[in-house]
Amino acid sequence: MKVVFVGWDVSIAGGNRAIFEVANRLSERGYDVSIIALGGDHTWFNVRVPVNYINVPPMLNRLFTIYKFMKGNLRKRYNAIVIEFFARRLGFHADLIRLLAENLPDADVYIATWYPTALSVWLGARDDSKRLFFMQDFPELVQEGDGDYGLRLFDLTLRLPFTFIANSSYTRELILSRNPGARVYVSGVGVDTNIFYPRRKRIVDSGG
Repeated sequence: MKVVFVGWDVSIAGGNRAIFEVANRLSERGYDVSIIALGGDHTWFNVRVPVNYINVPPMLNRLFTIYKFMKGNLRKRYNAIVIEFFARRLGFHADLIRLLAENLPDADVYIATWYPTALSVWLGARDDSKRLFFMQDFPELVQEGDGDYGLRLFDLTLRLPFTFIANSSYTRELILSRNPGARVYVSGVGVDTNIFYPRRKRIVDSGG
């Protein structure tokens, strides 16, 4: 079975660590797992599945080359996430949800990993594929990053008929509050037992 995790920016972050850990574990169990993303740099984590980045449209590449020349940093690596930042500086938004939706690879299962990727999966996945949403978001974080518009999109994604994988009982209740009939499973986000394991050490309460 071919499983694709659909990411946004895979730079260092707790949510991305959880995605990578789950992807690694599924791969160990024999699934054909890969990750597709718009940008970022996944090399900070030991990801043992392929991570593929979407190519930026040529015209946006040319615009960004001009931007890099103006900034005096022609070696800066560009990707869709950086292009969106550049677009905002010019006063418009790049439609990254559509870019991601139109570049989804063939798969049996698509797993959205953030609320914009949920829209990409819903719009771009094959009709006969399974669509899952690994939900780790919460309203306060969404509003801080994307304002009221982002909050409305987030609310919309929770109402779509996904099969949801919630990272906690809190996010499960959040989904069900918007979508009472949703199928929701609570799953841990993966623990590296080479680092976190019981130790034969006595913990002393200092009373502080």
